[in-house]
Amino acid sequence: MRKWWKLLVGPIMLIVGIPGLIDDLKSWGQWLDTASKWMHQQPWLNRLLEINLLHYGLLVVGILLLIPWDKLFSNTHHSNSKVSHNSQQVSVITDAEQNLPNYEDWDKGETVNLWNAAHLWAELEPSAYIDHPGGPAPFYSIFSELKQAVNTGILEPTALFHVDTTPLPNGARPAANRQTIVAKSDLKRYAIEVRKEQPKFLFPEVRSEIGLAPSSGPAKELRLAVKNNGGVGKFYATCRTLANRNDVNMLRAGTFNLAWCSTPERTIALQNGEAQDLLVARWKFWRLQHDISMGQIDILEWTGSGPIEFTGTRWNANGSGRLPEFELEITVFNSDTNTHIARQFTIRPAAKYGPLEMKSIS
Repeated sequence: MRKWWKLLVGPIMLIVGIPGLIDDLKSWGQWLDTASKWMHQQPWLNRLLEINLLHYGLLVVGILLLIPWDKLFSNTHHSNSKVSHNSQQVSVITDAEQNLPNYEDWDKGETVNLWNAAHLWAELEPSAYIDHPGGPAPFYSIFSELKQAVNTGILEPTALFHVDTTPLPNGARPAANRQTIVAKSDLKRYAIEVRKEQPKFLFPEVRSEIGLAPSSGPAKELRLAVKNNGGVGKFYATCRTLANRNDVNMLRAGTFNLAWCSTPERTIALQNGEAQDLLVARWKFWRLQHDISMGQIDILEWTGSGPIEFTGTRWNANGSGRLPEFELEITVFNSDTNTHIARQFTIRPAAKYGPLEMKSIS
């Protein structure tokens, strides 16, 4: 509708405007004719006007001075530059040129600078630096947020660099910038506690079509969140006991099904981006006679009629011995895509009175 409006109104405005322009040009022509006669009556101007190369040269120089070459060159340079994490060229990431990072290359090392971290957080291959005010680059808001987190003490840098030429007052700390280095472990904490997310460059497990996240912190029930990062599918999970420690009982070795918290069925359908919890273990606490207390770990399996104990152990909560541990391997399957992911975890009491905690084994 907007295009038809322009096609109708535009020609009408031209029809009305052109005659007026012609009339104005005619008036300008009369004025220029009068000015030309006056200049030829001046001896010194008349001699200059006879030198054609002079006034043509002045005209060209004047035009060149009016062109904003700095902005023209800057825009051309930015549009033609390519992005590379080890390139020294100035570059900008545009919507049409977004390179996915090779995460394996960036998994090496325990630290990363804020500039590269912001790119990787936005799932982009880090580019060379360009000083622009936010620009179209999708990583820039994350970069600004990370700098603010360092400046306010939420993130603790391992190295700060002062890039300004102005000397710092005694005892002053440089402000965070693109070269500021932070530990990946601190970024992981920030991602979970502040941003409530798991960026792929910090959490390799979410790069898979199936993401796994164990219970955070001690809990009476230990759960494993399963997130579908791929297409729609039906999911189920198995658990295999690998080892037990600090336990008088022999390990009951075996593989069994795990139960979902939200359905009594063995399988569950998950849409892309949807997550559900598996029930892995449960804590119990017993107060017996003579001020004796005991803690209990139950590793749970799915049987079709609710979760029941597959294996477990008890410990003396009043004792001073080492607390029991189980090592498990949990495998989650997508039966629709024939994909799966396996991770190993340690299950143990968080303290001698409990409850339980679940730690991923690197």
